[in-house]
Amino acid sequence: SLRESDLEVREVQLFNEINHAFLFDYVDIEDLPKISKIIRETICEASPETKISTSIIAGNLNDMISKGLMKESVLEFLDKHEAVLKNSVDTISVDYYPGVWHKPFIGKANDLEPLKQVFEKLAGWGIDYELGESGLPTNTPYSNEKKQRGFYDIFLRGLRTMMIDFESRGIKLPKQIGLYETQDENNTTFGGIVEKILRLPLMNKIMRMSPNPEADFGLMKETGEKKEILKGN
Repeated sequence: SLRESDLEVREVQLFNEINHAFLFDYVDIEDLPKISKIIRETICEASPETKISTSIIAGNLNDMISKGLMKESVLEFLDKHEAVLKNSVDTISVDYYPGVWHKPFIGKANDLEPLKQVFEKLAGWGIDYELGESGLPTNTPYSNEKKQRGFYDIFLRGLRTMMIDFESRGIKLPKQIGLYETQDENNTTFGGIVEKILRLPLMNKIMRMSPNPEADFGLMKETGEKKEILKGN
């Protein structure tokens, strides 16, 4: 077992995809500094090295829905709330899902332009930023384990090319790269009555059988069995 001295909270994330068009409306963006201050006075006081982060989502689908709801695109959101974000968090994570939530069904793994635009803007702020989530599920009609493996091959090569370009131009690089996710899970975290319905045993089975784009992003199956991407050449 780990000794207490071995445990370290490196980062605390405030909310998830705070610019999401309709699923997440946790808090008024102007209240982020107050919430961040509370976190810094509690967790960070006990662990001064702990950083505070939040995440945003990039992609055309969210931008289109935002436009229809009279909200900002991701770049407009960053322009409008730059001061608030920089005064609230140490790191901004960017979630980007080409082929799923960016140009779904027809999106290509090497379509990194929206991600590049957001990365360049955040790098220009001088703030730490990172790729929070990216991946491809294996349970939809347009995907399977082979296509997931192909996605990562193409996506990571494209990302490497982007990083080489950034470095050559003196652009600050992302702090780290996150992939979604290690192991399959049944994502039903909608909250409220919807959450209760989806967690009923029968509904849970139906959700596992359905082509749910929010499930089965794992590099391993729910049982722990390795998927094709982890099985070597």
